[in-house]
Amino acid sequence: MQIVTIAAVAQNGVIGDGLDIPWSIPEDWDRFRSLTTGNFVVMGRSTYESIGRPLPNRTTVVVTRQQDFEAPKPIGRTRVLVAHGVDEALHMARTARGSLPKDITYIAGGGEIYAQTMDKANALDITVVKTSPEGSVHFPEIDLGKWLEVRREQHETHDYVKYVPRTFTERLTLVPATPADAGEWLALAQHPDVAAQSPELVVRDEAEAVERLGRRAASWDAWSLDQWTIRRTADDAFIGIGGLRRKELENGDHVWSLDYQLVPEMQGNGYTPEMVMAALQQVRLVDREARVRAMIRPRNVKSIEIAQEAGLQKVEERVDAAGNPIYLFQGWVRHLV
Repeated sequence: MQIVTIAAVAQNGVIGDGLDIPWSIPEDWDRFRSLTTGNFVVMGRSTYESIGRPLPNRTTVVVTRQQDFEAPKPIGRTRVLVAHGVDEALHMARTARGSLPKDITYIAGGGEIYAQTMDKANALDITVVKTSPEGSVHFPEIDLGKWLEVRREQHETHDYVKYVPRTFTERLTLVPATPADAGEWLALAQHPDVAAQSPELVVRDEAEAVERLGRRAASWDAWSLDQWTIRRTADDAFIGIGGLRRKELENGDHVWSLDYQLVPEMQGNGYTPEMVMAALQQVRLVDREARVRAMIRPRNVKSIEIAQEAGLQKVEERVDAAGNPIYLFQGWVRHLV
């Protein structure tokens, strides 16, 4: 289940004046309705009461300290649940909504609820309103050292902006891949050792790298997980690429494909297993039923060791398009380390 914070935020951070929203953008309300219909929406009691009625065809989870707060009876697909803290609200949503990445719970305010859930969200879906009104309620500051913009749709009065988090391990900064990384990805793909060992990574030019990375950014937007650009935190050095990509199988099922390629000069320092562990931890957050796969060539002994240490098991021997042998390793994330 993805947890997505959704908010309309003025350029000065204002989201309201305590009573109402200091702007009117009907298009944004239509978009909010379209995205949240059929999903769970978590909000504080004040926000719920300001709307004045349950949101149709959604399950609203109202977070309140009032022990005697009563929710109206459900009508069809319109339901209201009551929680007495954000953790309880998210547990309700995860238990009832499901565990797959297509299942989304939206955090819809107000200011206190946004602040309490910033470190729990898998993504921020922000309508940036091009005005700076007076207001007493503000959205938490978006720290660009922790969040990365992966999509921006520009309009006259507002922009729709999607952010996903950067991930930090002991030594690595894992940055969601976007076209901004095209130069480094191209240089890695054209490295003589990489080109010889992994011909499937060959990229002809920067335009092709940009196109590929555009798909990576779109996948981050859709699923809150895809490949990272891997950097060493100490000096911001580019180490390589890696992560989990969601793939649809012919039968309609999906798997998460684990793949990576480090700069040859950076290999041998234990960076790969550090990244793999982070990837498995992240996929647990958005897809607790994830099936993880890795396709590994027999000569890549170290990659086989890393897969086995993570709990993946060799389940099949195949051949690639060129007729070369390749092993399929697989495991369910709930069973992996």
